[in-house]
This record gives sequence, structure tokens and C-alpha cells, in this order.
Amino acid sequence: MLSEKLGHISNCVLSFSYNKAIQCQSRKKLCPFWQGKASCKFPGCAQFNFSIFDEPAKDADCVLVKVEVSGQTDHSTGFTFRRRTSKSERKTLKEKLRQLTPMHLHTKTIAAADEQKLIEGNTNEVPPLTVLQKISSEKNLENRLDTNPFLDCIEIQNHQDLNLNFSPLQHQYIQFVAMSPFITHMYSVDQLQLLKDFQKEGKLFLYLDATGTVVAKPKDCKSILYYALCCPVISTTETTVVAVAEMLSSDQSTPTIQHWLTCLSRDYCKMFRQHLHPQKVETDFSWAIIHACIQAFCQIDVHTYLQRCLQVTEGKIKCSFTVVHICAAHMIKILCCKVSKVKCGKPTKDLFLYSMALLQNATTLNEIKALLTDIGTVFSEATHTNCQESINNLKTAIENQSIIADVETEITPTEEADLFTDTTPKTIRHDSPFVRCFEDVLSGTTRKRQTRKAFVAPPNPYYCPGLIDIVSRYLATLPLWTGIMLNQLGRTRDTNSEAENWFRTTKTIVLKNQLHRRPGDFIQTMQEFISGRVRGVKITKIRQGVLKNKELTEIDQPLSQEEKWGKKRQKKKKSKYFNSPKAQKPTKGSFTSPPWAAHGKLGQQSIKLTNTCTIDNLLYILYLAMKTRPFILAEVEQIKTKDRWMSTLLEVFRHFLVGQWSQGKISWLQNIDRFQGNRMWNAFGTEHDFVVSRLDYIHSSERMSVCNNKKCPSPQLQNSCWNVAILCDDFSDLQQSMDNWVDDSRSFPCRQKHRNRKACPGRRTLHIQEVHSWSTLFCDHGC
Repeated sequence: MLSEKLGHISNCVLSFSYNKAIQCQSRKKLCPFWQGKASCKFPGCAQFNFSIFDEPAKDADCVLVKVEVSGQTDHSTGFTFRRRTSKSERKTLKEKLRQLTPMHLHTKTIAAADEQKLIEGNTNEVPPLTVLQKISSEKNLENRLDTNPFLDCIEIQNHQDLNLNFSPLQHQYIQFVAMSPFITHMYSVDQLQLLKDFQKEGKLFLYLDATGTVVAKPKDCKSILYYALCCPVISTTETTVVAVAEMLSSDQSTPTIQHWLTCLSRDYCKMFRQHLHPQKVETDFSWAIIHACIQAFCQIDVHTYLQRCLQVTEGKIKCSFTVVHICAAHMIKILCCKVSKVKCGKPTKDLFLYSMALLQNATTLNEIKALLTDIGTVFSEATHTNCQESINNLKTAIENQSIIADVETEITPTEEADLFTDTTPKTIRHDSPFVRCFEDVLSGTTRKRQTRKAFVAPPNPYYCPGLIDIVSRYLATLPLWTGIMLNQLGRTRDTNSEAENWFRTTKTIVLKNQLHRRPGDFIQTMQEFISGRVRGVKITKIRQGVLKNKELTEIDQPLSQEEKWGKKRQKKKKSKYFNSPKAQKPTKGSFTSPPWAAHGKLGQQSIKLTNTCTIDNLLYILYLAMKTRPFILAEVEQIKTKDRWMSTLLEVFRHFLVGQWSQGKISWLQNIDRFQGNRMWNAFGTEHDFVVSRLDYIHSSERMSVCNNKKCPSPQLQNSCWNVAILCDDFSDLQQSMDNWVDDSRSFPCRQKHRNRKACPGRRTLHIQEVHSWSTLFCDHGC
């Protein structure tokens, strides 16, 4: 305490060598009650004598201490000193280290310390990093029941079971522990009850994945991964994710994962007398997890699962088993890695990846066959002529982000004898029924390419047969990564984002980025977090049920209603400095504006318009000008035979007049070459490209200049002017400035050169021959 108080005055590091207080019955009446001597730890520095003359009272708020200093302070030796950390300080540092790492706390204390003290070598306010690490180690060892990380898990399991009352499970949280390989199964009664609630509602969608770095790698052991079986919880206020089962394992094989899921299903069946049957399990592209999920939840192998999937998609049986699906994001990532090794251009790779994304969204076999036909044609045809239609089909589907459901193709039903083989297959690709269904589609396009006669034609920019091999490699597992099985659940695609979200929460929020922990510490931390989250979900469900029942009770019992008065709304006081303007009511002469984007028809073809803001404003303005001022409409009708865009403008006006906004915009855009032959018209660009540049005729004016020299080589010159050079200070003078520009008859030197390169000495007079629509469309009187 004295060292801390003195630290506000001096930067010395005190070391006390003498502390003595007089006894109650001492004869030395004139001696101070307490005396102390201290010296600074820096060599050659000052010494301090402390004394308290009168014994302070127990309830005294202030105690006066006399300090005598002998010598001068000298910290020029370059050493650093500090006092030893006391018990109270160690306790305070332990509490801080529960929230921060030793390095973080060390850096934080340096930032808050007095800079002058640190310069002079006093580090009392900054504990060394080694001291903080030792204190952190002491804190961690307080909760450890055994120094061995594996035996520590068993001790934690036994310690948790001491508080276990009557329970259908054998253990409270850690249900299974194995040493070699290291395996730990973790789930509780509340988590199984949550599974039952979701299964009862028919919304049991599970997400399974694994991550590393959360548990440190023990000696003489492989890396330990953390597996989490997650389930999203959707309420009226928020959407959260809860792990319903977890596992730590140093063995990432199919039997280990299957044993964990089988134990979970066994305990669920023992507890509720019914089987665990999730509607869907989402995983990443890990064959160990895929095999384990299919064998644990469906009780069949992958070969039989693929055969049943084909029967479901052909309508022979209903989907009564768990659907296993691969995350769409993981699948696209794998395809990107495969495509990066193929030698082709970036546009070809992009088109291929977009086409594979369309395959992911496909929900019927007919859609898949149509897409595979186009993919096989586009990337295997060497000439552009033979694959133009397929390229257009793929680009249209990519722009629409959907596939036409009523594709005119048929899938021949598979015979029962072809579904089940007598011999054990070597690989999934060898035995999959989907390979037999769709490999003929890709091979058929290749055969057609080989049998066609060679002729001179432009090359196909997307030609790359190596991409076809990538497609054929994943044909065997179509139900695992496309939407043909998700369609049975009312979905088209799904990702494993729920599991990734749980891992992010675990690492950043629960563990606070303090990774590579001992298994026992990690298990205890996760048990506290999961028990709290599961209880919060349980309370939220109960509250929602109470509110729902309360609403039903009020409806069923109308005589029990009670009159309630709402809170009186206070009128807002008018501001002294600002009053909001009153809302303007629409006038009777207002018009409905065209909506953004549209759908329409061009003959028998359906057209979808997007990004039409480049034409909406200007076409609507021209429509209003022609509707409110009949003389403008009359002049446009007169010049419609001289320019095709004027006749198109009249056609747009007639469609807009009857409220056919989509057809009017299609009439304007159909004359632009970039939209020919497409179903998706994207009008992204500028207003100048789509409207202003098409109105050159009404922007132009014909000008003639006449030279007064009869020997001039070019006595009359005629040109077209595309702008108006005027200067007006006020918009009220705009019309007069325009009239002066039209009536202008300026003269200027001719300077036209003869054949002998001599300039004409005459003067030219400028005349405006024709002004098309400046005076009506753009500078009307009263505008």
C-alpha cells in the first residue's frame, strides 16, 4: 500500500527492510506508533523512512504517514525492477486472464501504464509476460482433475455424474470415452428432447461437419477433430443454431462416425420408444461422413441408397428415408479446383461453372438430361454453328437463374433387374444407376461430333472436351449434390452454413479465439454454453405456446373479453425552426408511370426485361409530351416516314396510351441488335445508348452557307448540325435565344481552297434551312 501511494510521487521501486510497531504496554511513550525503512532497488538510489506517530482509529478514513527521504534518486543504471506480485494482485490478474490471453493483457497494461515510469525502469504496473503465463497456467490447473488429458475426461465424466439424478441416460453429458483412438461422445437429455420436438413438428433438418484447431494435439496421438451435429432453431424473434450431438475424435474413419451416430439413435430410441428419423442431413464432400450418415440413419449402403433415389425420382416409391445432401458451396469449390487444372479460357470456365450450378438447382430427371445435352454439345463441338442453340439455352437459363420445368425429353424407366446387381460392385461409379441413365447423353453428343462431316465453319470459343470428363466423374452421385431429392422436401438447394455458423460461434464467442485447448477444458466450456442455449430454446418454445394458447382462448371465449384503453398519443409540437411540408395530393391529371423491368411477348416468344431504368424515364417523358401537347404528336406523325425511330416512338406511344408498358418498351428495344434472338433482355447501360442516340433525326438541323464570290470552288455548302450553341442567363430567355439562333444569318470568311491551293477571298452567309423539332419537343413556349 505504501509503495503504491508513494508511486504517485516517486518512480522508485521500494524494498522494505524494517517494519516495527510499538506494543500496547510499551514504556516508550514518545516513540512513533509505527516505523518503517525502505530503499530503492536501483543501485545508489535514495532511502526512505516512514513513521506513524499516533495509533489510528479503526474507523479512520485517513492515516497520516511521515516520509523522510535521504539521498537522491538515480535510475541511470539501465536496469528494470519491480515488486513481487502479491496474492491479492494474483487473484485480480486471474480474473482478468479469464477474459484475455496473457499476451493481450500484457499489451493492454503497457498501453495504460505511465510512460515516464517505464522509461526510468519502474515496471510495477506492468507484470512480465512470463508471470502472466504462469498465473494463467495456475488458473487452468485449478479445474483439472488429472494431468493426463485422456484421464482428465474420465474424471470430468465421473464428476458430472455425481450431480446426476434419475435420468434415462447413463451419463449426464459425456456418454462415451475411448483412449486409443481418442473418442468422446457428448450429448444430454435436453438435447435429445430437442431432437424429439423437431421430429414431432416434421422439421428435423440436421447439418453435420467437422473442424480442427479447437483441441490441442496430445503427444503420441493424431490431430483431434471436433464433430458437431447441428439443428437450426427458427422462432418469431430470431434464428439460432444448436448442436444436438458432438464428438471429439482422433480417428476420422467411417466406423468411428457411424458408431457415434448409432449410439445417438440407440439412446434416442431407449428414451422415447421411437426411432430417430431426420428428414435431411447436410454434409460436406467427405465420403467418411456420407457413408456413416447413410448407414446410421437409413440402415443401407450407398449403392442401395442411389438405387432407391432413382426409384423415388421415377415415381415408383415414396421418399420414406433420410435424404443425405452435399453442401452446394462445397461442391462448387471442388469444381473450381478441378476446372483450374484444365487448360481453357476464363469465359469457358465461367460458363461451365454456371452450368454446373444449374445442375445443382435441377429438381427433375428431365431437367438434368436437357442440361447435360446442352453441356455436352457446347463443350465438345469444335464448330460454333453446331452448338449455337445450346449456348443460347445455357446463357438464357443462367440469366433467368431457373430451368424450364416442362422440357420435352423423356427418361426411360429403369427395369428392376437393372437396379440390383448380383455381384458386389467395385466402385460407386461402376454400379450407380445414374451413370447408366445419363452417360449416354454425354457420349451421344461426342459420337455426333465425330460422325459429322468436316466443313469450314467458325470455331467454337467454348470447345474444351476436358470439362466433359469432370461432368462424367460426378454423374454417379447426382442425388447427393443436385436438387432431385431436395425437391421431395420442398427445396432446390442447401448449404452447410448452419454447421459453419456453429463453428464460428464456438471459436470466436465461446472460446474467444483461445484455441488448441485441452480436451477436458473444451468439454467443460462447451457443456456450460450448450446447456444455456438449449434451455433458452426450450423457454422460447414454451413462451410461444403460451402466447398461442392465449390468443386461441380469447377467440373461443368472447364473453371473457375486457375493455382495454390504449395509451393516448401525444401530439407532436411544431418546431420553432422547421415544419415538415404537407403531403401533396395527386391531381386528377396525373399519369401512372411504367414499372421497372417487365414481362411481355414478341410474337410467340416470351420476353423478360431487366434494368429498364435506362429507357423508362425518357420514353415516359416523350409519351407525356405527345399526350399533353397534340401539336407535338402531329409533327411526329408527319416525320414518321423519314426516320424509323419516329415510327417506333409512335408505336411506343400507342402502347403506353392503353397501359401496355411492357409491350411499349419491347417495341423500342426490338430494333436494337444486341437483343436479337434472346429471351432475357438486359437493358443495362446508359440513357444515351438506348434513347438519346436513337433520336438523332429530331436533334439535327440542316444548315447552308452561301459564298458571295462567283469564282468560289464551293459556292454552297450544306451540313447537319447536332447541337445548339446558345448562351442565356435565365431560363425565361431560353425561347428567345432559340429563336435568335434560328434567325441568325451571320457572315464569315469563306477560305475555301482552289486547286492551286489559294483561299477564296469571299464571305459566306449562314442560313438555317430546316429545324426539325427543336421548337416543339425541347423549347416549347411556357415550358
